[in-house]
Amino acid sequence: MSGPFDFLGKNGYHQGFCSCFLDPLCCICSCFLPCCVVGNVQGQIDNHAFNLWSCLCMPLSIYRIRNYVRQTYGIGESENGAMCGVGCCPCCAIVQDAHELKHRKRISGLFSKKEKHGEEHQPKEEQEPQKV
Repeated sequence: MSGPFDFLGKNGYHQGFCSCFLDPLCCICSCFLPCCVVGNVQGQIDNHAFNLWSCLCMPLSIYRIRNYVRQTYGIGESENGAMCGVGCCPCCAIVQDAHELKHRKRISGLFSKKEKHGEEHQPKEEQEPQKV
């Protein structure tokens, strides 16, 4: 399906547009504190803890995050579909994009700081005690 309502299908996303109820915490936070969710997701994309500008300019930021996900991962959603999805239910759009980014390991989750690529926690080698 192509056109302004193609956001209703999966189109390459791993979760449907209205599947935000699968994760109740994300659903509640995106409904009642959407600016915090958007700022957190954009901050993790930019390798920061939080992006205040995204929080303050939320509608544009949700659209930018949607386009980032579409272009980076080749999601088959049209430009009009992205605009309609963000306009009809911005909360569902940001949850779907956040879950897609988490699924593709671009972010670690909505409420945790993302590790930089290639930096994994390695156990420190034990140092031998010095002999006296």
